[in-house]
Amino acid sequence: MLRSEPAMAQATGAAPRMAWIDICKGAMILLVVLLHSSSYFKAQGGEVPPFVTAATAFFAPMRMPTLIFLSGLLASRGLRKGARGFLLHRLRILLWPYLVWSVLWALASGHADRLVEPEGWLGGWYLWFLLFIMAFSIVAALVPLRFHLVAAAYAFLASLACEDGTKYGERLLFFLALFLVGSFLGRERERMEAWLGDRLLLWTLMPAIIAVCLYSAIERTIRYSPHDALPILIVVAGVLAAGIQVAGRHPLPLLQAMGRHSLTIYLVHMPVIAITLRGLPLVGISSFAPTFAMSVALGLAASAAMIAARRRYRAVDALFHFPGA
Repeated sequence: MLRSEPAMAQATGAAPRMAWIDICKGAMILLVVLLHSSSYFKAQGGEVPPFVTAATAFFAPMRMPTLIFLSGLLASRGLRKGARGFLLHRLRILLWPYLVWSVLWALASGHADRLVEPEGWLGGWYLWFLLFIMAFSIVAALVPLRFHLVAAAYAFLASLACEDGTKYGERLLFFLALFLVGSFLGRERERMEAWLGDRLLLWTLMPAIIAVCLYSAIERTIRYSPHDALPILIVVAGVLAAGIQVAGRHPLPLLQAMGRHSLTIYLVHMPVIAITLRGLPLVGISSFAPTFAMSVALGLAASAAMIAARRRYRAVDALFHFPGA
């Protein structure tokens, strides 16, 4: 019997997923698909309407920072049950799909030749997220959980010393700090949920969240940088608060499902977008609107098909999880 992502998490002692976490993850993974459907079109030489660029910049402070923080939060319980088991589990479910989908991505994007170069295995367009989470998991396993906040402070200071804008320097260390803050707060998740569940807090944060996102859309896109740490933390706190309060009133089953299978969606959508962008010009479609719509629709449809196929076919499940692990 094949295991879904939640089942695998429970079988290995990872934190059980909660509705608000799945809603937040589902919303953020949807924003990632929308982002990549426009940004990859632009990267291939297409012209993206200014309002679309502004819209993607509007959500920049929340997309990846929220996913990184929640990855740390969910890691906390697994770490409390044993660092060695946690690390082995993380490597099984992250390293294997990272390698498999690095190959599939290279083939889909037409850059199979890059696989013979070291740079071809460093995350490329979108797999850097898995590479980062693997690195963060190693650090989290090596540092005692009670010291994660201290380690986060050191990572933050190290990111300040890095050259601005470097993916494997400034961004890596800044996201490591965010991940470790999440894992540290996971020790008191119920208390954090009670604090974020206060409606007054969300209404208090809302003007600041809107201001940060508007600034990102109009003036300067918020970067994943220690220099933008405060606005990012405000927005992430607001997203979590909204998720907690929405989950208490509306189940939003579609977003919950997307959150439960966010890793599958993350892996699948980008190769499908690349194939779509390579294929549509062959049938005379090259403008932004239909290409964007098809990229989003096919990326999500292929993800849903893969999620269903994982439950039925071991060969498909092996694309996402080390066989027999």
